Amino acid sequence: MLSIQALVMLLNFGLLLPTYNRLGSEYFGSAAYGSFAIMIGSSIVLCGGAVLVGLSTTSAAFLVGMVIYTLGEGISVATQAYVASVIDKSYLARVMVVLSIAASGGKAIASGLFPQVLAIGLDTHVEELVGLPFFVAAGLFLIAGGCVVVVGLRTKRSSGIEL
Repeated sequence: MLSIQALVMLLNFGLLLPTYNRLGSEYFGSAAYGSFAIMIGSSIVLCGGAVLVGLSTTSAAFLVGMVIYTLGEGISVATQAYVASVIDKSYLARVMVVLSIAASGGKAIASGLFPQVLAIGLDTHVEELVGLPFFVAAGLFLIAGGCVVVVGLRTKRSSGIEL
């Protein structure tokens, strides 16, 4: 599984994301809006992948869910590209540090909560809730996507930045 996930990540970061970025920049006429679209798309793909992993009852279904999930992992790179294109360059290093701290904090919190949410799902003795941590993650990805849309629209409206 690990080698398949690594292969998908290489494909995603080496080929797909640069292609999406170029196409988005050409289509929307702006690199910032191309990154913005990738952020929204990635949150949707992450959500779908997490749901598929949570629902998987076979190895093949789990593998498909993990591949889809992995394809959504470009959200952090797209976020960094978007932020870099819309903020004053004198603040860029500080903002990137804050993004890194927030991502690290989120991973630390998630790694602590995952076992508890898994235990809750298992304790219900409901077969569909075995994947509860992945359903919670899917909900969080959906919320993140909604936040991306709201922040992006506010940024465009308040700063006059052409996305």
